[in-house]
Amino acid sequence: MLFTSAFHMRRAVACFKKVGIEVTPYSTDRYSGPRKYYPNHLLIPHAGALFDWSSLLHEIVGYGVYKIMGYA
Repeated sequence: MLFTSAFHMRRAVACFKKVGIEVTPYSTDRYSGPRKYYPNHLLIPHAGALFDWSSLLHEIVGYGVYKIMGYA
């Protein structure tokens, strides 16, 4: 069982698979909530969205670097 952040899961699983260890992934956090269909929720940007994009880009770049370096 592999416990880690939802954003980090893909990179972590790839590292374990690279060395031949089969894991069952379990995400410890998620960045989603109940869907709200109110105009102010759908149309007005949320300040936390910038942080989420930063985390996503960090993991995309990290996964690419891990592939290049041979870690994943």
